[in-house]
Amino acid sequence: MTRAEAVQCFTSDRIPEPFRAEGYAAAWPFHRPPATYAGPKGPEIPHPRAGVGTKRWTPVLDEAVPGRTRGRPAMTADQLGHLLELSRTPHAEVRVLRLNTELALPVAFLAGHRLADQGTLWRQDGCTYADADAHEKRGLMFGRPLRHAVGVKESRELIARAREGRVSWRGP
Repeated sequence: MTRAEAVQCFTSDRIPEPFRAEGYAAAWPFHRPPATYAGPKGPEIPHPRAGVGTKRWTPVLDEAVPGRTRGRPAMTADQLGHLLELSRTPHAEVRVLRLNTELALPVAFLAGHRLADQGTLWRQDGCTYADADAHEKRGLMFGRPLRHAVGVKESRELIARAREGRVSWRGP
């Protein structure tokens, strides 16, 4: 991820791995939370360096994801706080896809890491693809939830409400 010029992810059931805070990551799978928890320690998302170009991080979350508790409620709140913090940086765009969107989603998890020396590596539901056809297909698939997701401001509001416990969804 630190080598990538851009990272874009869509997930319908969890926070994408590159955007997980340490507590949330440790609580996955959610039925085995860690014995101790010392507070949020999210991964450092690299900021653009002067003269190197602009890095872009774009996670798109299904609306139900922020409302699902993973591990202890404090971990989920810290994870959502981590997402809110990311969304306030100039190079990250956290978006939410509303549940009432009329959009058939073809995947549960899709991530693309654009690397200068290798093109884009795509991960779809546990498999990695690097060929040109996969790049085009998965790029188009990611574009669909991104086009239908609400804006950054409304996404922040939805995540903040979930963090405050005003939204609750039961995970699978």
